[in-house]
Amino acid sequence: MSEEVRYADPDLVPQANPGQITSEAVKKVQQIFARYVEDESRLAQWFGCYMTSPKYHEEEMAPEKHRLEEVRTHISEGGKLVRNEGSRFAFHEHGPNLWLFVDGRRYTCSGPMTDLVKTLCAKRQIGSEDYVPSEGNDSLLLDLLSHGSLYLAD
Repeated sequence: MSEEVRYADPDLVPQANPGQITSEAVKKVQQIFARYVEDESRLAQWFGCYMTSPKYHEEEMAPEKHRLEEVRTHISEGGKLVRNEGSRFAFHEHGPNLWLFVDGRRYTCSGPMTDLVKTLCAKRQIGSEDYVPSEGNDSLLLDLLSHGSLYLAD
């Protein structure tokens, strides 16, 4: 959830046991969730980020810095971009755009990027047949590589 609706309890009275979850606290959280449920856009953002958040930290890869020319050469020579085994990819259609969710992050994608987004979510690896060079596609792939969500493979 976003910072503006983050749970806070400055108005609650201190209780005898600090580990107790009181009915008042549960009601306050229920009100926060009710606001999210009423707003489809907010709910979709939260759900996408939550469902793709890393669950298996031991499978996370150390991020690497890649240059665009290196990635393009790798793909053109038959190399693949492979999803990190611990990464989760999902998308949501939001008006004319797609929201891509990867490892708890959200990317807003439009136009030609939408084909790449759908392919990334459907396949574990992509090659030259799936990649169309464009500013948006290149930027997205470089960001996913830099976060360790994708890696280069032969």
